[in-house]
This record gives sequence, C-alpha cells and structure tokens, in this order.
Amino acid sequence: MAVFEFTGKSGDNNGYIYWLGTEAKSKKFENPHDGGRLRVTSSGMSVGTESGVVSRKRNEIIVSAGPDVWLCLDLGRSRTFSPTHCTMCHGSAAGGYDLNQCFTFEAHDPAAGTWVDISTRGQGPPHELKSPHGVNTFSLNAGGRRFRYMRIRMTGKNGRGDNSLPICAFEFYGRLYRVEKR
Repeated sequence: MAVFEFTGKSGDNNGYIYWLGTEAKSKKFENPHDGGRLRVTSSGMSVGTESGVVSRKRNEIIVSAGPDVWLCLDLGRSRTFSPTHCTMCHGSAAGGYDLNQCFTFEAHDPAAGTWVDISTRGQGPPHELKSPHGVNTFSLNAGGRRFRYMRIRMTGKNGRGDNSLPICAFEFYGRLYRVEKR
C-alpha cells in the first residue's frame, strides 16, 4: 500500500504517523489519534496523554512506573505494518532521565497470541535516548512480518532509577499494508 523510508535524519516528514496525520501529505498535519485514524494506549500515564505522543509536539509526556510499563500503537483493523525503524523523542524537559538500554520494541503476533521482540539490540548503536527531549532513531527487525500493534516496553530502570517511560513522540518507518475484509 505504501512505503515509508527513513532518510537518515530524525524528525523528517517521511514516516507513517506524519503521512496518516496529513492524509498522505495532502493537508496540514492533524493528530491522527484525535482524528480516529490510529490509537495510542499505555499501561497508565503519569504526565500528559497518549494522544500527545502522536501530536508532533515536544511536551512532557511520561508513562507511569509499574510492574509492566509500555506505550502501544494500534493501527486499526484495516492496516498492518512491517517496521524497519522507529524514531523517538524523550518526553522529559529535565535532565538526568536518560533511557539507556532499558527498553525494547515489540509487536503483537496474532498467530502466536504473544508479543515478539523486534529490536536490533547488539546490532548497531545502543538503545539510548537522552533527556531533555533527545531524539534518536532505532533500527527494527520485523523479519518481513506484518503487525497491527507495535509497542515500546520498559525492561529496566531509567536514569532516575525507576521504570517510567518518558516519550513525547514516536514515528515508524517501514511498509504499510491494507488488510482485506473477509
């Protein structure tokens, strides 16, 4: 259906969320969560809202610390995605809140009914995201598989010593597919 190539520059206008929010680059960007074109959910917010993560604004947004901390993108029943990259922006305006090797990228495999790790940890630069409002792009390995749900999940402690997840923006690159109705 569509391909979203990462250009090597974080913050470009070539990702899926930007494309969706501009209706294929045909109008000014509008938050696709607020417009009902995708859904962002979390394990629970302590600062900000889930919809803020796809607003393309640098606001303070933090998923609450807890036993299982995650932020998930739901593409909807009619779309699946084979991701190659994810760009994230740190959600804290304060320093000392770095994310260093303490998160992973996962996608839901409907056939197995489980979440699978699509991170490329150990294959390239480390998974780090610096505060305040640092930006980084991470390679993903979906192995050609297509997913409706993709998430970022905490696997350890951040620079403050807890497992809260400060992310104010993410963008995905890869290949979008339409799911045919049966």
